[in-house]
Amino acid sequence: MSEKLKASNFPALLLKISLWERKSLHDGDLVAKCYYAKKKIVWEVLEGALKSKIEIQWSDIEAIRAIIRDDEPGILEIELNQQPQFFRETNPQPRKHTLWQQAMDFTGGQAPIYRRHFIKFPPRTLDKHYEKLLQCDRRLLELSQKPFPRMESPYFYSNIYEVTDIPFDFTVRRSQVPPTLQHSFSTIPRSLVPPHPIQNFKPTTRQPFGIMDSNSPMSDENVNVFDNQRMVRWGQQGNNVENVLAREDQIHANANAA
Repeated sequence: MSEKLKASNFPALLLKISLWERKSLHDGDLVAKCYYAKKKIVWEVLEGALKSKIEIQWSDIEAIRAIIRDDEPGILEIELNQQPQFFRETNPQPRKHTLWQQAMDFTGGQAPIYRRHFIKFPPRTLDKHYEKLLQCDRRLLELSQKPFPRMESPYFYSNIYEVTDIPFDFTVRRSQVPPTLQHSFSTIPRSLVPPHPIQNFKPTTRQPFGIMDSNSPMSDENVNVFDNQRMVRWGQQGNNVENVLAREDQIHANANAA
């Protein structure tokens, strides 16, 4: 039984999370780990002399799919219902276990807002580990037999809408917006910034805003995440936080002049 629950680790070639990706150039650059007793999956990335990792609880996996063919790279895709956690190696010592400290996101703001992970492995690497993962968790086994993805949107809504303590008007300060949100909205194309006055914004539903991410790297499929109709409606309403932040100095300058 102890042998069955022993953690496994295996090299990966590529990890993609929306616009962010990391390729393995040398042995140990990118490693996947599966902890069967603790029920979690880890993507471990070597950055310079220290390692960083993304930690995912099995219970946070909403959908899972593997593409395994003889003599071809194995593909694993997962869809999450909760944001993963991030850790950074601290005080490394020779021949000692790695010590980890919880850290900020290191994926350029992508993993906290994007729920789908795409990871590629060398041929014949993923096979046995994926099989063992499904044997150890009946829920994941059932999810593997369902369509992928399951969610309509690849984004975590909570990072975009559920910030009710921020006044979305011309008095908003950049310091009032969490760093993750600042990065997220800074990636909105300028063409989507409406010329109309900004109105206070407090959504009552979890409908996704209209951004078309045509560069999304998920597997080999082309998925239209949001339709053009939603994009037009959102732009007409003028509910754009980046516009608020970008025009803040202009508004204050006008007020001082008056």
